[in-house]
Amino acid sequence: MPCVSLTVQIPQPIISITNITVSKSTVAPGDTISVTVTFSNTGNADGSATWALTWDGAVQGSYITSPTVKAGGTATQTVSFTVPSTATAGAHSLCAEIVPAYY
Repeated sequence: MPCVSLTVQIPQPIISITNITVSKSTVAPGDTISVTVTFSNTGNADGSATWALTWDGAVQGSYITSPTVKAGGTATQTVSFTVPSTATAGAHSLCAEIVPAYY
């Protein structure tokens, strides 16, 4: 009896952050700035992901990608961020990162 082998592929998004920009890079404690994050989806299905902004490694807020990132495409999302009132003078890191699903 003739047979063929079939491979089942479950469509899924694979979303990563490719860029982050801010409305201004010199700030004072308590300033509110706009943060724009660019996402890429290298998967084979449209999707969204939970992501977070961190200030010097501490999570400052979490978000869900909006709009949904199309398969093979990119999307941007802009959110407001308030510099912590306890921020000291000097360089600080503001980062955007995908939050793993198991958290």
